[in-house]
Amino acid sequence: MRMQERSFTSPLKPEEHGVTAEEYDKRVKQPIDLGTIKVRLHTQLSSSASAVPSKTQIKNAYKNPSAFSKDVNRIFTNVVKCWDPGYELADT
Repeated sequence: MRMQERSFTSPLKPEEHGVTAEEYDKRVKQPIDLGTIKVRLHTQLSSSASAVPSKTQIKNAYKNPSAFSKDVNRIFTNVVKCWDPGYELADT
């Protein structure tokens, strides 16, 4: 896996790509990565009537395909908020 691809599998470290954490946090209000998306996809809410899902389970689970799609798109939207085309990360 190339470095740019690895950049999307866990929370991005902007300093490794020439942007300060402060600048990244100012521009990106909803950071997301493929690892977080994978966790949310695999979060199973209990269908048992006796078991009540925790707040964390509810927060981490996708309610519908649209929510999943929004998170995937958000990864790339976040990149263009901080990096211009021509920068290796933006062109990945």
